[in-house]
Amino acid sequence: MGASGSALASAVASGSVSASTSAVASLPPAAVQFIYVVPDTSESSLYAAYKSQLQQLTLRTSDSMLQISQLDIAPGQSVRLRAVTWRQYKKILEDLSPHRATRLAYNNGQLLIMRPNTKQESDKEIISDLVKALLEELQIEFRSLGSTTFERRSDLKAIEPAQCFYIKNEKLIRAHHQIDIRKDSAPDLVLEICEDTQNHLDIYAALGVPELWKFNQSELSIHELWAGIYKPVEESTFFPELPIKDLLPYCLEQSRTLGRNIVMRDFRKWVRDTKDRQSQSAS
Repeated sequence: MGASGSALASAVASGSVSASTSAVASLPPAAVQFIYVVPDTSESSLYAAYKSQLQQLTLRTSDSMLQISQLDIAPGQSVRLRAVTWRQYKKILEDLSPHRATRLAYNNGQLLIMRPNTKQESDKEIISDLVKALLEELQIEFRSLGSTTFERRSDLKAIEPAQCFYIKNEKLIRAHHQIDIRKDSAPDLVLEICEDTQNHLDIYAALGVPELWKFNQSELSIHELWAGIYKPVEESTFFPELPIKDLLPYCLEQSRTLGRNIVMRDFRKWVRDTKDRQSQSAS
């Protein structure tokens, strides 16, 4: 952790920055997280935009001034802000956007700023490539939109997934350069690769994402939306009768020793062979 991160940790420990100790105790021990209570006052008293290209954001807490640019979020760690209004979230999103390596999740006043590490990014890319290869070999049109920001202001919810796919509804957004969740469909499939995703379920449910994949360490779980609640299932709606839960983690692990291209080639061949066998059985 950098010097600025150490200073923030000291501020939390000394009480100069208001924090919820009960909330801290409930956070996953694997991640270092800071919780700041941001007073809900006028925006002008909370933010001061610097002139020139710095565009640094200032948050005023009870006893100190903190700049968002001072947050030294190490790869694999996250920062959680509490009591953040929608306008404050939008301002933070605007000020963090240039060249940022973080992803955001906003849920009814609570803002999570996450920075994936190299392993998480690598796992996301390989799994995404496998899904794309699978869709291509099955001749299913799709559109992947990566970490697009999806927002529903009426529910005070917003999120940037690790990866997302439009499959069933691909044709509806095929030519869209921007996605407005108020008018457009939510992604059909979302992939999350991190440990702290429980809070994300409420967000995806409010957005109406029908299927969510969660990859944690070496396990892939599939969750389908039923009556507003995600339920774990054994098979993907989009890839029925295929052992996705076991196959994708296996291919990911193989890619670490054999290399990506070899695994992708063998995976595509397996999909084609499986498709041919299923066609012969049906005839």
